[in-house]
Amino acid sequence: MKELIDKLLDLIVSGSMSAMPNKNASRWFRLITIFIPIVIMIGIIVAGIMALRSTLLGGITIIIIGIVLLVKVIFSIKKHLQKNK
Repeated sequence: MKELIDKLLDLIVSGSMSAMPNKNASRWFRLITIFIPIVIMIGIIVAGIMALRSTLLGGITIIIIGIVLLVKVIFSIKKHLQKNK
């Protein structure tokens, strides 16, 4: 399960991480690329909340996965930004 989460995180975050240190891109573009993975993770959490109506266990599972991915994305972005300073 940990490997699956790490692969998903790497897939979602890799594109935005490569655009963050690019000084040729505008500041707004870099900010948008930071927020895209966060918005995706929040979308997963919302999908889990919506799934709670039909199945309790499935909804809780999706919410937990979304929260874990959201925390990992935030820490990954924070670590990447501190490394590039």
